[in-house]
Amino acid sequence: MVREPTYEAQAAAGLAAGDWTTTLEAAKAWVMAGGAWLPDAWLLRAVSQTLHGEPAAAVRELDLGLRHWVQEPGDRAALLWARGVLQLRHLADPCGAAPDFDAAAASAPFWLRRFVVRDQVACSAAACRDRTTERAVPAAPDYDATGVPHDAVAPPDPDHTPGTEPALWAELCAVLDPARR
Repeated sequence: MVREPTYEAQAAAGLAAGDWTTTLEAAKAWVMAGGAWLPDAWLLRAVSQTLHGEPAAAVRELDLGLRHWVQEPGDRAALLWARGVLQLRHLADPCGAAPDFDAAAASAPFWLRRFVVRDQVACSAAACRDRTTERAVPAAPDYDATGVPHDAVAPPDPDHTPGTEPALWAELCAVLDPARR
């Protein structure tokens, strides 16, 4: 019997090929199969949009996860960091990125802290030079699951430990922040 590749493996193959559609389709399928509760699937959705050259759409993907699905502070920190990186490096909006880095720092797990601290410093330096008053994207949403049909997706993985490093972290960072590996 041939075992089907996991959503994670399909997404990894898409990332390795630089194929945004394969990555997005794998991430969407993973969301429906229970990945909606994990930062991994939302990060993949954002990375697929980044590969496609749509950083504002990538932020909207992260906002879906932040608003309706990802509740644990350590998991939210990864999404907030990614949101900040997209604003700082892809949308040239350091002032808009600062609140996301600050929010990520408040609950960043140990593996994420060095990224957050590094980017807070970079953001602060860039914000001093930024004279933009209009933000590239709205502020990050608070968690609010009201009106969302959580029973439409598979339940969360009981083995997930909140705040754990996503399995494809290195691959995600290579797309989100290629100059800073």
